[in-house]
Amino acid sequence: MPSWDRDPYRVFVYTTLQERATQYSHRNTGKVAGAEEPTLAGILSSIAADEAKHFSFYREIFKAVLERDPNRALASAAKILPSIDMPGIAMPHFKELADVVRRVGIYGPWDYKQIVEEALAHWKIDLLTGLNEAGRKAQEMILGLPRRLEKVAQYIERKSSIKSFRFDLIYGRTFSLP
Repeated sequence: MPSWDRDPYRVFVYTTLQERATQYSHRNTGKVAGAEEPTLAGILSSIAADEAKHFSFYREIFKAVLERDPNRALASAAKILPSIDMPGIAMPHFKELADVVRRVGIYGPWDYKQIVEEALAHWKIDLLTGLNEAGRKAQEMILGLPRRLEKVAQYIERKSSIKSFRFDLIYGRTFSLP
C-alpha cells in the first residue's frame, strides 16, 4: 500500500491518472492483439470503456475537491502528478514488461504526458486564483510538469536501442524489439 493512502486528495489524483492509463493500456492492447485475437480485442475494448467511466468519476471528484480546498488539493496533486507507479509495480519482471509495453506502443511516457495535460486542462489548474503561497508553488510546479514529462519521454526514446526480452510466461521465448 502506498505511503500516501490516507490522503484522499492524493488517492483521487492517483486514481484519475491510473484509470486513464489502464484505459489506454487495455484499448491499445486490444488494437495490437486484434488482428490475431479479435475476441480478445472486443473484451479489452469493453474493459477500456469501463475504465473510462472510472476515470471520469475520479476526475470529477478531484475537480470538486479543487473547488472547495484548492491549496491543499494542489499540494496533494503536486506529490502524485510527477509520476505514478502502476498497481503491478511489485510484480516480478514488471519493469521489463513495462519496457515491452512501451516499445510495442501500448503505453509509455508520451501517453502519461497526454494524460497529465488532459487532467490539468479539465481541472483548470492554470485558472485557479486566490491561492496561498503553498498553493501557488504547487500550481507552478504542476503547470511545469508537461514540459518535464516531455523531456523524460525524449530521454527514454534517445536511450532506447534494440533489446532482447525473455519471459517464462511466454514459454521462455526470446524476442527483440526496437
